[in-house]
Amino acid sequence: MAEETASATDAEKAAKREAKRAARVAAGAEAKAAAREAAKAARVAAKRKERRAAKPKASPAAEPA
Repeated sequence: MAEETASATDAEKAAKREAKRAARVAAGAEAKAAAREAAKAARVAAKRKERRAAKPKASPAAEPA
């Protein structure tokens, strides 16, 4: 009886441990995805800024009234 309870407790502990690990792994994957998205957004913004800077500025006098 005591052995049965002990093994059940061990199994329970193992299950909890596994659940915690799975949650940690999922959180890590989510964080990686967020970091990847942020890096991509930064790259896109930098490219956009570069293109905008390369574009010749129209002088106000050249604009039609």
